[in-house]
Amino acid sequence: MHSAWPCYNLAMKSPEGRSSSASEPRNSVVVAHPNTLIRESIASILREGGFLVVGQAAKEAGLLRLISQHKPDIVLVHWNFADDVQRVISEAASRVPDSAVVILTQPRLAETMLQAIPIGARGCLSVNLSPLEFAQSLSLLARGDVVVSRDMADVVRRGLSGDGKRSAPDALSEREREVLVLVGQVLELRARERTS
Repeated sequence: MHSAWPCYNLAMKSPEGRSSSASEPRNSVVVAHPNTLIRESIASILREGGFLVVGQAAKEAGLLRLISQHKPDIVLVHWNFADDVQRVISEAASRVPDSAVVILTQPRLAETMLQAIPIGARGCLSVNLSPLEFAQSLSLLARGDVVVSRDMADVVRRGLSGDGKRSAPDALSEREREVLVLVGQVLELRARERTS
């Protein structure tokens, strides 16, 4: 299976290219999803991928308490987690500014996720990713990269280039817009390569 962006095989190497060892720190994650079964499944996938799940939240108050307590590397929030998920994302990003706040959503909602980037989200991942792609994407996000799933790349590219229904979010810096456009272009090219 070809990945849509440069990824590292978590089972074999760390992002620096060294073999992983038990003494190396693992990326910590707080998982926020309203449904127990799905939340537990996500946590299980993350543990299998080498992540340290430090907390799970079903409600906003629990999420904010967990991120304040643990200061995780990654805060994974499902788009339907709360009635006002944008406020939750903004609050999470302000409480733990060094953490990667990541949205998990369905590709059909990709356009609405563009609203999450200016308020603090560093990435948007599709629920259609394989467990390996999911873990690899989170690893990239934890080290500071911006990641958007390939099945959302067209929406991001159109939204940030201004040729779609949405214009580029004003709150993004020039460099952030440039990176997101390039990510979208690479993902689109990789998708085309797989279909050729």
